[in-house]
Amino acid sequence: MTIATVEWVAWRFVPLSNDVAPFQYLEAAWAGSIDRSYIRYIENDIEQWRGPVRGPSTPAMALVNDALFCADQSGDTAENPAWASNLAILVLTDAKPFIDWRDTITSRLQLHYPPVPQDPDDLFGAKDPRVPHVPREAFDTAASFDPATQTEILIRRFLASLQPANNPYLRSAEDMRARGFRGTPYPLAPS
Repeated sequence: MTIATVEWVAWRFVPLSNDVAPFQYLEAAWAGSIDRSYIRYIENDIEQWRGPVRGPSTPAMALVNDALFCADQSGDTAENPAWASNLAILVLTDAKPFIDWRDTITSRLQLHYPPVPQDPDDLFGAKDPRVPHVPREAFDTAASFDPATQTEILIRRFLASLQPANNPYLRSAEDMRARGFRGTPYPLAPS
């Protein structure tokens, strides 16, 4: 939810900037939500991330980074999406479409992804097959979504579309394997 919410912040500034870095980071974040091995941990240089456009992008990216890499340091997984929501409401010229989207998506997520009792030794669900991956398409209110039939296909298609050589926030397949990733890092899309 944090990543999808921060996309609202990034899209807000498209008319004012052609900076692709926030979108590259969000693409890597979606991959990182599948497996953190895909994304590089970042700390933005505050001097390069100032101003009316990059300024709001800094905390937005930090919220996503925190949700991906520091979830084990917080007892409340709703903090990051809540903060991202507050940021989106603050920067959007008209927050009503966002609020309507957020409320619809929250209901969808509650329906399709009820809470799973957490194993305290498995903070990111790596050991628990009940902890699902949520594809980006689940956040599209204009499309129907059935996690049972669509999730695996959508995730494989997304991973196959990634080009780590063109995105500084994505790790290369070689780097992922060197870090212990098992399997095919960027699998082929389903036919």
